[in-house]
Amino acid sequence: MRHAVRFSGQGEQYQLVSPRVQLGIVDAFAGPTAIADARSLRTLRDRLADIERRQAEVARRRADTQGHLDALTALVGDVDALAGTPDELTELRRRRDRMRNADALRLAAGSSAEALSPAGGDGGARDQVGQALGALEPYADGDADLAGIVEQLVTASELVQDAGSALRAYVDGIDADPVRLEAVEDRISAYVEVERRHGADVGTLIGRADAARAELDAARADLSDTALAEQHAAVLAEARAVADRLHTVRANAVPKLSRAVDAELAGLAMGEAALRVELTRDDQPVPADGCVFWFRANPGLPESRLADAASGGELSRCLLYTSPSPRDRTRSR
Repeated sequence: MRHAVRFSGQGEQYQLVSPRVQLGIVDAFAGPTAIADARSLRTLRDRLADIERRQAEVARRRADTQGHLDALTALVGDVDALAGTPDELTELRRRRDRMRNADALRLAAGSSAEALSPAGGDGGARDQVGQALGALEPYADGDADLAGIVEQLVTASELVQDAGSALRAYVDGIDADPVRLEAVEDRISAYVEVERRHGADVGTLIGRADAARAELDAARADLSDTALAEQHAAVLAEARAVADRLHTVRANAVPKLSRAVDAELAGLAMGEAALRVELTRDDQPVPADGCVFWFRANPGLPESRLADAASGGELSRCLLYTSPSPRDRTRSR
């Protein structure tokens, strides 16, 4: 007996019109390698879909937090660009105020220096203290109380001299250059703008920027899809390789399947009928094969899809071969 007995359920022949079923028939005919590759390809597609879902979730979370992250990035960028300190701002304001009042400060400091120790050397507070010392020193050795006052006057004389020298140095150090004043005011304005933009003094902003850097680093690690992208690329490459290999196996099996079915149909009183199996392929990142069974019941009729051309009885006859046992498929090929 050429074929083993096969039982089919009522209406089972109509499954043949399904492209999925037709492709499964091609794989069954092609053998274990095609079946294993088809199963592997389904698994790889599921893995790709899972990775893509996770990538979409990362993208959604990134979009949800982007405004906050942008604000943190702006804060860090502004603080880093300013590269300032609270001490610098205090010093800048002191210098600005001195430069703005340079003329008045020169006059006041110069007058004070002259009052303490005139440039000509005569008069002034230093000379007056010296005169007081000259009057008291002859009697200081015999009077302890007086000796203490003399020591105070000596100290006062030294302080007056130091103060006069410091005042003259202060006058010489006053900077009234308008170009440098403008530079100082521009630097202060930079501080003021950063404080205005972020609503806090520079000392507070420096602390916030340190915390913002840590939060940004954590967010970048949490929202990075680099690892997912690498996984996706690796799985995609593997899936393409399996798809290409499977397509080659299927393409080799299709003409053999068509010839084998035609031979079997002849033995089932359908010698004029012909079945052609067409393998298609889409243009996707992972190419997917499709399958169409074309049927012609008689030579004079046009070739049509099996679902449109075959009657129920003809479908049943096709089913007798397209779903044989593994032993029969191997023998038929």
